[in-house]
Amino acid sequence: FWFCLICDLSVYWYDRLQRTEFSTRRELESAYQQLEVAEAKYRSIFENAGEGIFQSTPDGHYITANPALARIYGCNSPSEVTAKFTDIERQLYVDPNRRAEFLRAIEESGRVADFESQIYRSDGSIVWISEKARAVRNANGTVLYYEGLIEDITQRKQAQESLRLFIHALSHDLRNPVSGMLMVLKNW
Repeated sequence: FWFCLICDLSVYWYDRLQRTEFSTRRELESAYQQLEVAEAKYRSIFENAGEGIFQSTPDGHYITANPALARIYGCNSPSEVTAKFTDIERQLYVDPNRRAEFLRAIEESGRVADFESQIYRSDGSIVWISEKARAVRNANGTVLYYEGLIEDITQRKQAQESLRLFIHALSHDLRNPVSGMLMVLKNW
């Protein structure tokens, strides 16, 4: 009797264990598939965004860059950005003090928005960018890295400067408005 009871209980527990393992394995596979779908969705957003997306270290090199950031910087790929720009303060900003101002602004408020600067592209040309970024910190409050968005605002800055020059020229040639207007339009 005891032998049969032990055998029956063993078979019962073995069957339950297999069913539980099968059910758990199915749930794990489903969770893994959901994770793959979510990763593909966020990867697509990262790869196809119109703005440059980055992560950079406090000491000034890029950890991650997306293709849009590579285009803004005049690089062929995101890996070129991370390999080439290892000292953001000196290699990227036309005014190296801008990096210190960027870090100070994030330290004061935890983030920056519309932080405009001139930068060097990989070919040495200069463009204007606008940055939105935040500090990512560990549990102790130490900055691990900065992450954010960069937008090329060169055309907007050029349009603002043209408009400023146009208005300046108009306001300074009040003696002969017609010839002044013709001169301004000719130079514009």
